[in-house]
Amino acid sequence: MEMNNKPLPYQRPLKHNRGFSLPEIIISLAIATLTIFVIAEFMIETNRFQQFISDQSQAIAQADSASQIMTKALRETTDGADGRYAILTAAANSLSFYSDIDDDDLTEQVTYTISGTTLQQTIIEPTGTPADYLPEDAVTKTIAFGVVNVTYTNNAVFTYYDDNNVELTYPITLANVMLIKIHLDINANVDRIPDTHTIETYAQLRNLNDNL
Repeated sequence: MEMNNKPLPYQRPLKHNRGFSLPEIIISLAIATLTIFVIAEFMIETNRFQQFISDQSQAIAQADSASQIMTKALRETTDGADGRYAILTAAANSLSFYSDIDDDDLTEQVTYTISGTTLQQTIIEPTGTPADYLPEDAVTKTIAFGVVNVTYTNNAVFTYYDDNNVELTYPITLANVMLIKIHLDINANVDRIPDTHTIETYAQLRNLNDNL
């Protein structure tokens, strides 16, 4: 029998994939973890910013409404049902006066004051004959938030002028007050954006001004 002595074709030796080494695995995990952390922080910060924008927009809208309420009430300032003068107290960040604020043909005692970053309105309806304003009848509610006049900007909420539009100095002579400027600085979170939104209006005390 004749033997086949032809050499076998050359075959390369099989190579084995060696996989990832431990340092490579650690580096890959670190990169993946850092990427996830950066993405998560970005999403959290984006959500916080969107929430701030929403809060700021709401605060501005509410403060604008509050300034209109105050302006209307001040324009109708009149003597109290108990005979007291129309303006009770006038300070930089608080004001108390008489006005028919709810159009019920009764003259209410109205007070605006700042508590922290909220603007509060307190109303007392007159009761009895002769009329009286009882502290226990006071109803207080917040009409604006994010008001930073006291906590951040140090701008007065109320500024008072006489009938010649000259600014009055303290102590205020109540009988000389004929015009009041309302200035509200609004910022829902001063730690995020230091710039504030300002709302400013003027109210002429029509019932007290002999020139009108």
